[in-house]
Amino acid sequence: MDLKQTNFLVGAVVDVGTAGKVKVSYDRANASGGTTDNNDANLFGLGYEHSLSKRTSVYANYAQIKNKSEGAAVFQVGTAYGNSVAGGKKSTGYEFGVKHTF
Repeated sequence: MDLKQTNFLVGAVVDVGTAGKVKVSYDRANASGGTTDNNDANLFGLGYEHSLSKRTSVYANYAQIKNKSEGAAVFQVGTAYGNSVAGGKKSTGYEFGVKHTF
């Protein structure tokens, strides 16, 4: 049995004023060939980055994975995976931070 996964990703970055950027993305994972074809997942992400200076910015990001009935995709945090979810459930992530380039 051949297992196969196809991903489709579209994203955009839109400048807002002189210091801001809105970021949006959509990703669809379509898995097939296993015991079920209901393990697909959709990911939606939305973020904002605001420059404070030439080398420093603050940012906030939100994302949500929606799994089909057998899907159990979750967000990965660092090198460890987040809590697993039951098939067909959602996984949501938030991120806030300061970025400084040295």
